[in-house]
Order: sequence, then C-alpha cells, then structure tokens
Amino acid sequence: MKYADIAEAIPASPIRDMMVRAAKLDDAISFAVGEPDFFPSQEVIDATKRAADEGYVKYAPGAGFGELRQAYADYVSQVDSVPYGPEEVVVTVGGMAALFLGLECLLDPGDEVLVAAPYFSNYDQMVRMCGGKTAPVNVYEANDFVLMPEAVEAAVTPKSKVLLLNSPCNPTGGVLSDEALCALAKIAEKHDLFVICDEVYRSILFDGLHYTAFSALPGM
Repeated sequence: MKYADIAEAIPASPIRDMMVRAAKLDDAISFAVGEPDFFPSQEVIDATKRAADEGYVKYAPGAGFGELRQAYADYVSQVDSVPYGPEEVVVTVGGMAALFLGLECLLDPGDEVLVAAPYFSNYDQMVRMCGGKTAPVNVYEANDFVLMPEAVEAAVTPKSKVLLLNSPCNPTGGVLSDEALCALAKIAEKHDLFVICDEVYRSILFDGLHYTAFSALPGM
C-alpha cells in the first residue's frame, strides 16, 4: 500500500519535533510552540460550560452561528477600522484552519505563494497540500528582518497568485511599516495578487511600533 504523493511530500513539523524534545528534558524552557502561559479567563470557561448546558452541542451552520459571526465582525471592524458584516466572516477551528481554507480556495496546481523567509514552517506544508509552491522572499537583519517591497516585486512571476503577509512576523519579529504596506498594496494591485494577512501577533508590539490593518489601505 502507498500513501498519497501529497502526504509523502509533506515534511514533519520541526516546531513539533522541538516541542517533543523539550518535553523530555528537565527544567527546559521551550520556545517551540506559540502557546500562552496562562489559562482562559473564568468568564470564558463559564460561558463554555453554559453553552453546553443550553444545548449548543450539535452541528453549527457551515460558516458559524450568526451571533458569533456578528461578534467577530464587530470586533474586527473596531480593530481594523474597516466595516465588516457577519456575511464576510467564517468561523473556523483556529487560525491554521483559516489559513489552510483560504489557500485551498485560491490555489491551483503550480500557483506560487510569495512569503517572507524565514517563515512559519507550517506555511510551506499548507501551500504544498493545496497544490501550490512556496516562493520565499528573503529578509535580512540589516533591514530589521522586514519584507522589502522591491524584493517582492523582483520575485513575482507569471505563476504568482498569493502574497502571504505575517506582521509582526513569526519567527523574525519583523514589523512592516505603513510605507512598506502601501508599497506592497500597489504591487498586489499591479500583479493582481490575492493577499492573505496572518496578523495573529498584532497585539505583541514593542519599541513604539504599531499595527496597521492591510485591509484598511486604499483598494485593499
């Protein structure tokens, strides 16, 4: 018997490998997975229990419960200063699921995804599973590990389909400036690229840096 070629081609996660190794060591401080060192608030735990008691234990609508989608839309509208409605929200089981589903909807075999390198290792795995190809654009310490628009422009090919932005970036910590974001928006428009923004670390900023929603830029 033989597994599918796509399954055989996916490398194991080095992050998970390090997590397993760290668990075998005494007094190790693991930087393997991005996991908070605190528990959910009591309000969240109580609400989860209450929802189960009230019968929220069956299949949900495909895109999520309407009340939850509205709550998400209200939150993102406030954070990004861009108006969203519940019809523009899809609830998934997590950020990785959202990224995978987005790539699955956009990529045809051989399509390229431009992404700053080094990048979160799961990006490459997801792109491959969706039939695409990761097109790394190197970043450097001399530029504070920030993705340079001119490097993205140089990396674009006829197969380029998606620009995947992660700012603040895992693992480099690079944060795109408003100027760089605007330049990247123009590149996306020029080459008709889809843009996916992984903004999971947008609240973890230091040294006076700030978060700007890519969707708030003109045309985006």
